[in-house]
Amino acid sequence: MAMSLGNRQLRTSVERRGGHVETLGHRLIGDRGAVFDGLYGKTTRLHPWEKHGGLRSSFVRLGAFRRRSSGLARSGEYADEETERICPRSVRGERVMKGFGERWLIGWKEAGILVFCLLLFTVSAQGAEVGETRGGRIDPNAPAAMVVPQGHNNAAFFDGVRRTLYAPGVTSIQTPEANVLIQSEGNTWRQIRNGPITVWGGWLILAVMVAITLFYLVKGTIKLHEPATGRKLLRFTFYERLVHWIVAVSFVLLALTGLGLLFGKHLIEPVFGTSVNAALLWVAKNVHNYTGPVFGFFLVLMILRWAKDNLLTDQDWLWAKKFGGLLSGEEIPSGRFNFGEKFWFWVGVTVLGLTVTVTGLILDFPLFGQTRQDMQLAHILHASAALLMIAMAFGHIYIGTIGSEGSLDGMKTGYVDEAWAKQHHAVWYQEITGRRQ
Repeated sequence: MAMSLGNRQLRTSVERRGGHVETLGHRLIGDRGAVFDGLYGKTTRLHPWEKHGGLRSSFVRLGAFRRRSSGLARSGEYADEETERICPRSVRGERVMKGFGERWLIGWKEAGILVFCLLLFTVSAQGAEVGETRGGRIDPNAPAAMVVPQGHNNAAFFDGVRRTLYAPGVTSIQTPEANVLIQSEGNTWRQIRNGPITVWGGWLILAVMVAITLFYLVKGTIKLHEPATGRKLLRFTFYERLVHWIVAVSFVLLALTGLGLLFGKHLIEPVFGTSVNAALLWVAKNVHNYTGPVFGFFLVLMILRWAKDNLLTDQDWLWAKKFGGLLSGEEIPSGRFNFGEKFWFWVGVTVLGLTVTVTGLILDFPLFGQTRQDMQLAHILHASAALLMIAMAFGHIYIGTIGSEGSLDGMKTGYVDEAWAKQHHAVWYQEITGRRQ
């Protein structure tokens, strides 16, 4: 084809027997008449109308092309099979750089002018569009394809994207929902998360803390009816205490970081500012994500270890009817664990604990085909179960520490005094002393 560049004429011959091209950036290495457009990233076949020049001729002014054969073909010569374009030795505004036997032609001046014109055209077009739509209203009944951004407020545009015309789209990414640009269920999840979960969950935690505080102020610590004997009974083995403490410590970390993630913008940010809140929540997020699997693993071990001892018996119904004598002061006989501890074990530890573990793993490892809706549902269940578990844990922690004298000894040393066992777990005390005798 003949091409006019500046004041020079250049004749380029390309064999037209079919073939392919190899590319490296803007560099072309091809044969048999195929041309690769390095600017637009596509390969096309030369057509007869291109024989004497055409639109593609101007591409030479922007591209940098590589010849495998040495030297430049002279006008009228037939190009080598591995040569697509023959560039003149010198073109106004362009520079020929030699190095390592290769010759490169780069049109810096022309490329800069073209890019500047494109940017100027884009800015002008956007300004005109904003000027036309600013202050106006988009017809809600208009087809989705006609909805355009309105200034800096693109709500109407993205509302159009939600319509059937835009969803689902087409993408080469092989992940769930990759072809869905906007998932409207996300708004529903956000409203539930920032609404009932945050509001009701916050009031629940506050109510439980107030109730326990009032109960302690009224009742105080439950004291032993008889003086300690000094004789100790083994209540928890080393393995049981190890598993329990790992679950307890990891649970406290998860509760604190989880509450921070949920209420940080309401409690931390107004007092300490956005930067402090962001830094704390970054730490909280990572601690939460890495602690969760540890909590779940040892939680399962604890359930397997104590499931048999937490089976319900006849004494448990009497304990439940009288609420363990917490209000009347009466001691209800019970086995190794009373009904209150069994309720915490089956509802708090097993049901709620496994719920937060499973949903937490779904959120931690979104690698198994979870969609966004799956993740949102998992988060709602995770946050709800966690708040209920935290509320119940307050009561368990209170009774096991300051609420009952001598209760913490069992988890610290593994042993409890006989007076404590006889008062709080009379059935278990009789079983233990009977075996010892």
